[in-house]
Formats: sequence, structure tokens, C-alpha cells
Amino acid sequence: MIVSASAENPVRPVSESEAMETAHDPFDELTSLYLGGAPGTSPVAPVTMPESIAREEDRTTDIAVNDIGVTVALCGHLPVMAGLWVTQYAEKIAAAHGPTGLVRLEGGRCLLEILRPDAKTTDLAENRRPVDLLEHVSQLAAGRIRRWIVCVDDRDAAASVRAGAEEVVILTAADKPAVIEAYRLAKSAAARVADPDSLELGLVLVGMDDDKAENLSERLAPVTARHLDRELPVRATVRRIDVVEGSIRQVFDEASRVPAEEVVEAILEAISVAASVRSEEDEDPWSSVVPPASDGPRLRIATDDALEEIRQPIRLAPAPVLEEPAVDEREIVMSGLEEAPGEVEESIPVMEASSVTSDPDVEGEGLSDLLGLRAVDWHLPNAGGVEYACDADGRLHLLAMDGDVTGLHVAAAWIGGQQRQFAAASGLDAESVGDPCLHVITEHPPRVADLHRTGLHLHLLTKVGPGAVLVPLNDESNRTSG
Repeated sequence: MIVSASAENPVRPVSESEAMETAHDPFDELTSLYLGGAPGTSPVAPVTMPESIAREEDRTTDIAVNDIGVTVALCGHLPVMAGLWVTQYAEKIAAAHGPTGLVRLEGGRCLLEILRPDAKTTDLAENRRPVDLLEHVSQLAAGRIRRWIVCVDDRDAAASVRAGAEEVVILTAADKPAVIEAYRLAKSAAARVADPDSLELGLVLVGMDDDKAENLSERLAPVTARHLDRELPVRATVRRIDVVEGSIRQVFDEASRVPAEEVVEAILEAISVAASVRSEEDEDPWSSVVPPASDGPRLRIATDDALEEIRQPIRLAPAPVLEEPAVDEREIVMSGLEEAPGEVEESIPVMEASSVTSDPDVEGEGLSDLLGLRAVDWHLPNAGGVEYACDADGRLHLLAMDGDVTGLHVAAAWIGGQQRQFAAASGLDAESVGDPCLHVITEHPPRVADLHRTGLHLHLLTKVGPGAVLVPLNDESNRTSG
């Protein structure tokens, strides 16, 4: 092919160095985010910070998400206890938009969790007849839950979007490998969708402060704009693992597991049907009534002017005062009142005693007996599923089922700040309660797969005849990351 050029617009040959400058490896650029600008690139202007990264103590109202719809969540490289970060993100959504459903199908999981349920949702979840995951999700979506998060493996993200999911968010930390993995997941999700422009992609940054999130957003924006032809905004940040306001959790067996796209379709169909039913119920039943035509006498409605003439303020006469006979104050006898104590003893906050049963068939109770520990009669309202015990050396142990891992850390943190008060109230030595041993018990090992090398003692609860035993799932060699 011969290309001609006019004198006004001459064709200038492209030098080899210029051609090399325009071809950048996106992964090299991502690597250079932590080392400076990519080779051959010019500095880019600072990127305006999204509203979701505005400097605030907690992100709740700024989360960019509609009140109705489905969000697909992908787990990138997350800090320890990765599964808890997903729950914390769902808690943020629920705090801003009301009861939120979280369906987790990634990594072999099959569970449903409702964050911040209201009374009707709680009744529906607790009093339902046994159903599989798909039917239960449909019931909740048709009832009170309008906002849903479906956490899937990256290979299922595209199918979920085709089924009707509105957006895909990638939960990631801010370290170098995590950012590169988040870019890979975003690129893979966009490539598998028929119309990439219609796909809403975003990041959820976890375990970092505002300055670090802002720095990462500014560095990542030009790279994604250059190689993905799209923005990759930060939808939300989750600064730390905290107490969940309230949740209902249901784990399903493998037989109930269905493809992610079927879950998304069931949710959207149930929401659509429920919305149409409510629309019909909200219609004015008198709007279709047509008054009959008649030439006879009709009812005359008073005008506003006529009403104004008769509209007068109503004044009520004061009630008559009944005179009561005078009573001699000396005849009044004060009795039945105990004398107030001279000093008010300072009570320990937020803790209250409770009895702990030793029935191993009851989830979360009697676990200390299975480990040969002595139960400590104590209860912390913010961590209701945690059991307290001590060993022969007097060291404190905290035990919980796999659904109460967050409460386990809440209890440990509280005791760490109240060592003397807790020791005095529980009868333990103050030095022995400062570093409690944390145990997580499960009946299904896949549920605690992401808790290895986190310092937690993991146990499998197995029933043997009428009783039960605890089988260790980790030891000193694989309990910590060291």
C-alpha cells in the first residue's frame, strides 16, 4: 500500500524509540507504581479522589451502590482472615442501605448471611421450613431484602453479570502483589463480558488508612485508563475488622450448591415479582370508579371561601378544680424505702455473668469440656457466641464456633484492655488473661480454610456415639505465618 501525503500534512516516520515508548506492559506499569513512573511514560496529572475515598472515620453513606440490585464480589489478595473482610464489606452496605443479603459461593463455600436483618426478616429466616439455597434466597428477595452481594470465583463473574448483576467489585489490599492481582481480575472480568463498556467495575480497599487509599487510587487510575480503556474507581474502603451489628447465617451442604448465575437470576426475578405485586396493591381502588351521568340534584361541595367563614378556633373551658381536704404532712408515713448506700460500687461495663452448659451437642456451648479445660462462668454481650475457660496453668482460653470468629477477636480485644477488672471478676490471675489462647471449632473444615496461619487453634467437632470429640486441624507448624 502506498500512502501519499500533502505538503500541509506531511507523514513523519515514527522512530524506533517513539514506538517503544508507546508500548507499555501493563504489569510492568503496575510494578512501577511502587517504584516511580513506568519507563518511557510522562508524568500524569493527579487524579481527583472519588467521593467514596473522602476523609471520614467510617465509610457507610458514601458507598456507591443502589438500594436495589446485585453486586458481584471477587476476592483478590486480602490480609489474614480473608473471609471476614467480605462480611465487613457487606456490613458497610447494610449500614447504608438496610438489610443486605450475602451469598458466598467462592472457594467451595455455600452459605447465606443476612446483615442487619429487621424483625420480619429474622422471623422468615428462623421459622422457615427446610429449603435449599436457591429457594431460601428467593423467599428473602421477595420479602424484605433488596440489596444483595454474591461473592464468587473470578471464573463465574462474567456469567453473573450476564444474568443481570449490576457491578463487579474486587476486594483487595494495597500491597504490590495485591494490586497486580486486582488488575488481573479486573482485566479478566472485562474480557469475558460481551459488552465491556456496560460492566461496572470497582475496587474495595481493605485494611488501610485514607492516605494510602488515596495514593493507590491516584497511581492506579492512569494505568487502568490506558490499558483497560476504563476507570477502576474505589467503591468503598474497609479500614478494619469490627463488630457486626447483627446477622443471620445459614450454611448449606454441597447438594444445595448452584451456579452463581442461577442465584443472581433468582434474586432479580423475586425482586421484580415482588415489586409488581406491591405496585398493584398501591394503586388507588377508587381511580377506576366513574360517577354516573345524571341531570338530577347533586351534592354541592363548599368552597374554600365558604369554609373560611365557619372556621373558628375552638376554645375549651378549663376543667373545674376540686378542692381536697388539707392533709397534715406529719401524718404521712414513708415506708418500704431502703436507705441508699453511702457509696456506689463501680461495676464492670458490658459484661454480665451467665451459666455455661456442658452439652456438646449445643453449638458454641460446653466446648471447654471437650478440650479438658475448666469453664469460666462469664458472658460478653458483644460476643455472645464465645465461651471462656482456663487450663491447669491458669491461662485463659476463648472458644467459639466458626460463625463467631469476629466475636472471638472482639472478646480478646476487650479483655486485653480490661485485664485487671476481668481477672478480679472471674477469679483468674491478671497476668494469665492478657494473652488468651483462641480456639475456633467447626463441623465443616472448608469453612475455616482461610483461618490457617492466623494464630488460631482450629478444631473439627466430630460426634462419636452419644458424645462428641474435637480433632485438631492445625498445629505449631502451620498455625502461624512464621
